[in-house]
Amino acid sequence: DLARRGFLEFNEEQELGKSFLGKEKWKTIHSWKLIKNHYQENSHTLAEFENMLIKFVFEDLATDQSTEIDPDTVNLETFKKKNSKVQKFFGKWSKEIKKTGEQHNFYDQKSFEGRNKGMMLGGALVVLALPMIPLVHEWALIPAIAGAIFIVSANGIVHHNREGLIQEKKWKSLKSYLTGQK
Repeated sequence: DLARRGFLEFNEEQELGKSFLGKEKWKTIHSWKLIKNHYQENSHTLAEFENMLIKFVFEDLATDQSTEIDPDTVNLETFKKKNSKVQKFFGKWSKEIKKTGEQHNFYDQKSFEGRNKGMMLGGALVVLALPMIPLVHEWALIPAIAGAIFIVSANGIVHHNREGLIQEKKWKSLKSYLTGQK
């Protein structure tokens, strides 16, 4: 999407190298190039998570690669070399995307109601079980544990609407592409 809107350019080059046994072998090198003029003029139109991604790639990762590469270009090998840094970034980035998803109503609102009801039911079970501990001892743990399970599992009730699901799949495929996961 950032490339379609003119912020990035994706390049693919072939480089001649040597294989394990010394034979010549062509290697494909993928890179991202930031179109700096367009970015500086239009960065205000980007969502916060898009700005985070561009800053991470072209400020944090670009400084970690060799100096002969243009600072506005990032070789995708850098993502593999800095996998732990990329993984750490994606945790923060995912939280920002979730905030954006809530602001743009990417989540089904009825699922929030279901989550809240499940959490209230779990909380009620825990609260009712606690005063019963002196009376029935271990047996009071059954509703307390069930209540705790309700509270934890209620968070899984929240789900995306159609547009949110499409966005989530795009973000997940980008993450798996950049981190080299299948």
